[in-house]
Amino acid sequence: MFATAPELLSADDSAAVQQTAVDVSIVATDRDEIPFVQEINTPMSMPVSANDAEAHAKFRRADLSIFKAEPDAFFDFSYRSVVEEMLAAVVGAEAPVRDDVLAQRIARAHGWLRTGNRIREKIERHLGAFDVTEDSAGRFIWLKGSVTTVVDYRPAETESDRRPVTDISLPELIGFVRQYPLALDEPDPALVFARLLGSGPIK
Repeated sequence: MFATAPELLSADDSAAVQQTAVDVSIVATDRDEIPFVQEINTPMSMPVSANDAEAHAKFRRADLSIFKAEPDAFFDFSYRSVVEEMLAAVVGAEAPVRDDVLAQRIARAHGWLRTGNRIREKIERHLGAFDVTEDSAGRFIWLKGSVTTVVDYRPAETESDRRPVTDISLPELIGFVRQYPLALDEPDPALVFARLLGSGPIK
């Protein structure tokens, strides 16, 4: 059951946030990205301060180089524990993470450039340890018991940690809009949000 955030902004402000989300998706399409959301129905909470925004955790891709990957053993029953540990590492570091991105992380760790159906099916069998949700951005994997309607947006820690809009869950995109409430006062808030998401400097 999803938690419900308290409605602390007016209906007009909430509507503005919803429309901005749609507009940002259109801008994202212009940047060769797929629209990430059709609407946002979750009420908006009080905006965070600049200091609070800076204090938010950064997004960093999981480091799977610490594992001894054995491609030839990947589909063996005896290799289950290694796959489970890798999945736990990625989900622990990146959740909510889209299911196909999770599969790609595991495939790349084994030296595979393509993530075929057999690999996806193998990984799917191990997802019972996590929570799974679906929204307009896709199917996302969460740590067990951590699903919520809003997640603080996590800016990339380094350039290589940047995520396309389509890899970010709807709850985190809602958190992103809330993190920059003053952008709603700009003439083109959708463009401001798209730039913040895609081309802002790494600090």
